[in-house]
Parts: sequence; structure tokens; C-alpha cells
Amino acid sequence: CVLLFVLQLGLKARFMGRHRFARSAPAVLQLLLLTVAAADLAVWCSSVSWRRTPLSRPLRPLFIVFAHRKLLSTFYAVVRMLPAVLELLLLISGLLAFSALISFVLFGPWEPPLAAFASYGSSFYSSFLLLTTTNFPDVALRPYRSSRATVLYFVVFQLTLVFVGLALMLALLYRAYER
Repeated sequence: CVLLFVLQLGLKARFMGRHRFARSAPAVLQLLLLTVAAADLAVWCSSVSWRRTPLSRPLRPLFIVFAHRKLLSTFYAVVRMLPAVLELLLLISGLLAFSALISFVLFGPWEPPLAAFASYGSSFYSSFLLLTTTNFPDVALRPYRSSRATVLYFVVFQLTLVFVGLALMLALLYRAYER
């Protein structure tokens, strides 16, 4: 399989010309990947390779990405989106940490103690479960059975983080992808 990529890269270099090939970032990156794969293959074939993990295994999808133009343009778009994604993840994580603090303050000192909100770590985990809406009844029903007023916290949490926060995150990701 590596030989096919070497052949493809050799044909690219032949038809593009050396100067144009050397200035093409995808071609240089593909050459670097092939060099790493060849070195990894050489080490694997030698006697040094006893119980070692191949380095090139996680890089294999990049061979396919660099071989096709559409995949490469999509890959570049995703890489350009990473700052916006990290910013949004930081924003959602901050809101989640704040809501975990509020839930720990509100539900932590209850008698009998609620396991989902006994510490800040468990409150953060429970808030994350509420955000993903996977186990919403498991997290929300115990406090709700103790006091009906807890519905206010859970409704505000659902409205702000799930409906507004995640919708805003999706809209901003789409806008960053379009650029």
C-alpha cells in the first residue's frame, strides 16, 4: 500500500516539476508522511521491533486525505475551524462549570445527601449528563422528588445551555466552516 502512495507521489513530482512540487504544501506533507511510514516500516522489519507500537498507524488516514483533492480541502477547512471550535468548547465548559457550581451550592447540603451533587466533581459530571440529555431523568428526578422548586433550576439549565448554548455553538461552527 505504501508503494502505491510512493508511486502516486513520484508521478506527481514528475508531472508537476520539481520546483512546483517543492512549493506544494500537500505534496511536501505527503512526502513527509511517506518518509515517516518508510522509517517505521524499516524499524518494524528489523530486530529492534520487539513489542513496539507502530508510529505510522495513526497517520494512515492522512494518506487518503492527501491523495484526494476534495478530502484535502475539507481537511483544511476543518483545520481552519479549530480556533473557533476551541473557543466554543471553552465557552461551553465555562458555562458548564458555572452551572455545576450552582447545582453544588443548591443541592449539595441537602438531607439526605444527593449522590449526583455531593461534591463539585460529581456536580460537574451530573451537569454534563444534563447537557447531553442522556440521563436527564436519572439526574433530575431525585432533587425534583425532594422539592418541586428544583424544576426552576433544571428548566433554566435546559433553556440556557442545551437550547441556546448548543444551538449557538452549532451556528458558530457552521459559520466558521463556511469561511
